[in-house]
Amino acid sequence: MDKFRPLASQGLAYGQASLDAVEEIQHNAAGFMSKGLANVYGGGAGGGGDNSGYDVADAIAKRNKHFVSQFTRRVGKVEDKVGTSSALLRGQVLNSVIMADANAKSEIPALARALAATAERTGAMLAAYEARSHAMPALRYQLLEVCAEKKLQMERRYLAEAAPVEDRHAAEVKAIMDGRSAKVQRKTQPPTPSLLGFN
Repeated sequence: MDKFRPLASQGLAYGQASLDAVEEIQHNAAGFMSKGLANVYGGGAGGGGDNSGYDVADAIAKRNKHFVSQFTRRVGKVEDKVGTSSALLRGQVLNSVIMADANAKSEIPALARALAATAERTGAMLAAYEARSHAMPALRYQLLEVCAEKKLQMERRYLAEAAPVEDRHAAEVKAIMDGRSAKVQRKTQPPTPSLLGFN
């Protein structure tokens, strides 16, 4: 509210200065015309019984009165416009000040509520993070146990599936080795004598 007080006082000062200027113009014009009329009438009276001087003075007086009346009306219109503008400016400044003050007052509770909600959410998130941090070692241990159990089961299954193949391979290797052993034994044994005397 204090920020807009200089603006309001400046608008009021501008309107008052405009009114003072119009009044000064009107006063100066009226004084000038009255002096002119006094000089004209004074000159006519000093001339004696010359009627032409009175006629000229009368015409000048009428013309001056007409000018003064028109000038006064114009000055009055300008004064009215200045007064209207001053009132409008004053109203706009006051409305701006009132709206700014109302907006500031209305935004402060909203900002306070937003800050409170943010602080509450932040506290809840921190509490959840701390809870997860405390539970993390136990969860990691359980996960390692499950992984070790799964690995052991897979190894047992692999060994169970591979056992028949390994047994068959071992039997084949044994048979091959047994066959080679029999051939070697036949080669190393001496020939048996024939009944006919030759082999």
